[in-house]
Amino acid sequence: MSGISIPAAPARRRTRPAWAPMLLIGAAVVPLLLTATAATIDPGLARPGGSHFLASGVVMCLVDLAVAIGFTALALQAPARPTVLRWLGGALLVAGSFGTVPAEALLRVDFDLGNAVFGVVGPAQALGLVLFGIAVVVARQWTSWRRFAPLALGLYVPFVMMPLLIASQGLSLGALAGYHAFVLAIGIAYLRESTGA
Repeated sequence: MSGISIPAAPARRRTRPAWAPMLLIGAAVVPLLLTATAATIDPGLARPGGSHFLASGVVMCLVDLAVAIGFTALALQAPARPTVLRWLGGALLVAGSFGTVPAEALLRVDFDLGNAVFGVVGPAQALGLVLFGIAVVVARQWTSWRRFAPLALGLYVPFVMMPLLIASQGLSLGALAGYHAFVLAIGIAYLRESTGA
């Protein structure tokens, strides 16, 4: 050997595909636009009983499915150590998230029954977010504000969103917009932390 050394490549951050965080981001932006439209242009989108409410239900079922798939990917690629807290939180998060799809569909045919189902799957999803969020915070694999995003949504649901929805008989556009703003934050955090973008 001639004594020439080749420098080692710098350590690279492990990246993951961006489809799951982008799915969460898209699934947050669509209902935020729908909520703004319902609040300013077409209140029928949020008023039970009309054809516009039925049409918005189709969109929201697809949005809820996209959120469930995105949260499932997040739970499987968890930025947390494999603990009981992570697995239990992830399982509740996934089950609650997929439960929102039939709950959303039921809202369109029987508003009271749909709200009753949301009264079960919403808290399950929120508890999952809290447990999973604690695991993410403790693991310190995500940085800055991003580390707290799942926990923040988990706390928002029972302490802000559900009381607003109960007070408005399930019709608070602001509460729903807040939920999707947190989903958007989680999607951005997930994208930033998983791809380095």
